[in-house]
Amino acid sequence: MEASEGRVLAMAPEGGADLDAAEAGSVDTVVSTFALCRVADLQGTLTRVRRALAPEGVLLFLEHVGAPGWRQGFQRAVTPAWQRLAPGCHLDRDVPAAIRAAGMAITDIERFPLPWGGPLMVKGVRGAARLRARREPNDA
Repeated sequence: MEASEGRVLAMAPEGGADLDAAEAGSVDTVVSTFALCRVADLQGTLTRVRRALAPEGVLLFLEHVGAPGWRQGFQRAVTPAWQRLAPGCHLDRDVPAAIRAAGMAITDIERFPLPWGGPLMVKGVRGAARLRARREPNDA
């Protein structure tokens, strides 16, 4: 996964990328590192990412995600208390599903254990997503 040359916006837990200030289709690469867990409106943020990306642009992401099975229920239950320690952090988010729901196609993905996450943050994901090709009305 490589960032293309051109305009790059970085999203980080402390903030960073001003997606609203970017002109539509003007950004070649958006990089998100452990930021999508903290945004209040995940789908709204990803919609703004999609709007900002150029037609051949890419979203590069590195995020923790909800664990499978019973752990996700546990993560959901403790998230309100967890957010006092890590403001805004949602332990149980399914970031890849949210990216797809925002109209992007994941072109590269790797799931991995988080050795430093303890019992609450056990899974991580890194990957790349691009805008889905829009079909013209005359396409077969």
